Amino acid sequence: MKIKIMVTESLYSNNVVKLTDAQWRLYYYFLSICEDNFICKQNPKIKHCCEILNLTKPTYYNAIKALLKYNLITDYNDSIVINKSTDDFVNIEMSVLKVLLHFSKTADLIRLYLMFLKFGNTKIKHFTKRKIADLLGHNSSNEECYKSAEHCLNILQDLKLIDLTIEEKKCCGKSYNSYTVNKVYETNDYFNSDKLSDILNNIPNEIKDWAADADR
Repeated sequence: MKIKIMVTESLYSNNVVKLTDAQWRLYYYFLSICEDNFICKQNPKIKHCCEILNLTKPTYYNAIKALLKYNLITDYNDSIVINKSTDDFVNIEMSVLKVLLHFSKTADLIRLYLMFLKFGNTKIKHFTKRKIADLLGHNSSNEECYKSAEHCLNILQDLKLIDLTIEEKKCCGKSYNSYTVNKVYETNDYFNSDKLSDILNNIPNEIKDWAADADR
């Protein structure tokens, strides 16, 4: 099953939504559990959300305020409605979204994958980790942002959601990696099971340490 999900980045989008990592995580989690864009407030409980997403209650409530501010959700008395963008959105397989939610660097990981789905292979040839940091709206001079970018690329490649080519290049006597995404995959054999725990058990061993417990 596919679900429409908003994609936003800092270079090409006209409507940039600037959320914190925690706020993005809550937004993606809501999308992963909604039915026909609706979420009953009784399910899930706030405590359960906070445990799954590693949020404090104040952070949860601040995230709700941010999602309301950017019109990503509408809050009714007994339910939350996920508002769908008419411009910047892509379709993502629900099973893929649920799996990506279980990795560290969740927000950057999902946002980057959505950008790849949106761009196809036209705007993402010969890019660097600095370009990824810029797309995600991070400080591109921060070494941690480079590590996060590499982390996300490794996971997407190991899950076979992207076909990635890496070239070592030199500029001013310094070496750096240039990346090209040859193809973006909406799904693959890893995501064929209906059970999230089965999918997480089948992912490559080298990235299992980055995945959270599927039963959380």
